[in-house]
Amino acid sequence: MKNFTWPWSTSSPILGCWCSLVSGRKFLKTGVGTMVPILLFFLLLGSTVSAQVQIPLTDVNEANFGVEASLYANDNQNTPNIQDPLFIDSDDWFANLDLWPGDGTGVINVNEGDAISKINAWLADVNANISDTLRQSVPIYTEIEGRTWIDALYARDQRTNGKLTDASFYTSGDDKNFHDPETWTIGTGSGGPQKNDIIEFFGHLRRDVSSTPGPTPDLGTEFAFLGATTRSQNGTSHLDFELFRNELVRNGAKLISEGPDCNRTAYRFDLAGTDEFDDSNSDDGSVLTHGDIIFSINYENGGDNVLVELYIWISREDFPDEASFMEFNNLGNNPFNFGSASGAFRFFECNEDPNFGYAQVSLVEARSEGWVTAQINQEEVLGPPWKTYDSGGNQQEELPVLSFIELSINATELGLDTGSTGGECEKPLGTIVVKTRSSASFTAELKDLLGPFPFGAIPPVDVTVDDEELNCTLDFVTLEAKLGTAGNFKFQWYKKNESGTYEEIPGATGPTYNATEAGEYKVMVTQILSNGTEGCTDEDEAEVTGTNVAPELVTTCPDPDTVTCNDDISTAFSNWLGGFDISGGGGEVTATYSVSIDGGEATEYDFDSWPQGITEPEDACGAYIEVTLDASDECEQIASCSSTFTVSESTPVDVDGPEDVDTEACAYVDDAALQAAYTAWLAEFETLEAGCGDGGSFTTTPP
Repeated sequence: MKNFTWPWSTSSPILGCWCSLVSGRKFLKTGVGTMVPILLFFLLLGSTVSAQVQIPLTDVNEANFGVEASLYANDNQNTPNIQDPLFIDSDDWFANLDLWPGDGTGVINVNEGDAISKINAWLADVNANISDTLRQSVPIYTEIEGRTWIDALYARDQRTNGKLTDASFYTSGDDKNFHDPETWTIGTGSGGPQKNDIIEFFGHLRRDVSSTPGPTPDLGTEFAFLGATTRSQNGTSHLDFELFRNELVRNGAKLISEGPDCNRTAYRFDLAGTDEFDDSNSDDGSVLTHGDIIFSINYENGGDNVLVELYIWISREDFPDEASFMEFNNLGNNPFNFGSASGAFRFFECNEDPNFGYAQVSLVEARSEGWVTAQINQEEVLGPPWKTYDSGGNQQEELPVLSFIELSINATELGLDTGSTGGECEKPLGTIVVKTRSSASFTAELKDLLGPFPFGAIPPVDVTVDDEELNCTLDFVTLEAKLGTAGNFKFQWYKKNESGTYEEIPGATGPTYNATEAGEYKVMVTQILSNGTEGCTDEDEAEVTGTNVAPELVTTCPDPDTVTCNDDISTAFSNWLGGFDISGGGGEVTATYSVSIDGGEATEYDFDSWPQGITEPEDACGAYIEVTLDASDECEQIASCSSTFTVSESTPVDVDGPEDVDTEACAYVDDAALQAAYTAWLAEFETLEAGCGDGGSFTTTPP
């Protein structure tokens, strides 16, 4: 018998018992009828005394998904010629209802969208060596018969047999599992052992509420199903499934991470002294924030012996020494324990920041049963519809014997079910990367890479709202929650009160809100998933300014001005023109002015052309100009005013002079006397009223 062995460490100093865990599980039988269990080492912390629990290679149906190391719904191909009742109507990666009829369906999309073109590309050219992905056959978080299909992924990797190359390969020779992923060097690789060459990855997440209720009411149990094939069918393979909570993307030869803790995300627990992350103060070891995790899988000699180890990313600030690990293991609600079967605490620090790293963990004893099952195909089973490859890189329809390993993981029991921690949205995993190592050691050199791929992550909600301004033409302004992604959403609008607190607006639950008054507003948008549950939430604020009561429309004209011809007419006229103005009004204001000179017909001008058509009076004797200013606005207000500028009429001109003199020249003694008499006569001429002039003048020059 080949054993699937799990070294178990208890917290008790008393030696634990040897136990067999069969629990109704069905053993897989080979063609000669021998039982072929799988050797699963899951290292647990405790004393240096350890016991072992044997877990055989097992066929299971979890949440109506078959985990039997075959790919098709409604049947178990590893039991040829036998109708296995455990898998009647069970779901699987694919469905072929002609060969295996039933109500079970495939979780991978092979019929819609771009899946058809991808599959045709794989089938068209055997040597094309195309890497691509297929996603879930229904929208993420679709509920089917009481089970939520969270996400599914199929990924085909490039292979490196012969002269073929793989563009996603670790190339530095020194990349390790616990290194900062942004320091990994990703490039093109070729050749190498078959055990290091990934061909395919399979992943599926589902939550089962109807038949497997979990510890949290109405949440059910979440399962993760993982599988992979390599070109090694009779050798040794060392696989890692690494799950990143935050986004990880590839950019050329580098990976870009949004993880905050040495470019990963650390688990955070309810511990004493962790108030930065903890408001509950329970200090019971329960998970506050789920972090990154690695399932490290090793199997030798074609899968006869399998070792599965579990590592989580942690902060040394939470666990500075071995005493803190031991203290955590004794808490009441911790989902797993730290340490190995020998009692050693295994921590592998990040190469860029020693405060973070991967620590080996295991389940606490109370949660250990059934957390994981595994199976390897002991028979050739039908491969994907686009075929697969054998160890030599030859295309064939069947998965070769011992090429496909498949796991079921009870994420709820393992403490990976982030739905149990609440929050704005459930993000079971985030991003997944599949890797191979050069040996069974966790610290071994990384070789092949498949990914990163978004997996189980709800698309983020991104909402924006623009500021708006009220005016008298509007009864309200419409605030709109603008979303960057399509989907089904729930809306709630809020308005800030006088104390500065946002209050919910009753009934304001649509994508728009009609604001009738100025103030600060906020909208909260929550994604509604296809199963009716709530996903991610985002919010944005907007300010409404202005008012829908228009300011009074006012036209201003100067007082009428009258000047005389002796005044500084130009200055006075310029000052008078400067007194015309328009203010207030709502919306667009329209204004005109009319000009009438000396009582003549008025000429109208647009106020924008002011003071066109207005000139200083030319006649300084009684001339005047009248200007009338008219204005109206969009709020139906009208205003008008007028003023005149007058140059007043002057006093009539008046002169006086002596009577005519008619005399003989001889009447004067001499010419001097004549001249004196003439001069005296001229002196009698005078200006009585000069009018606008400076005085009288002779029209002819006296002799």
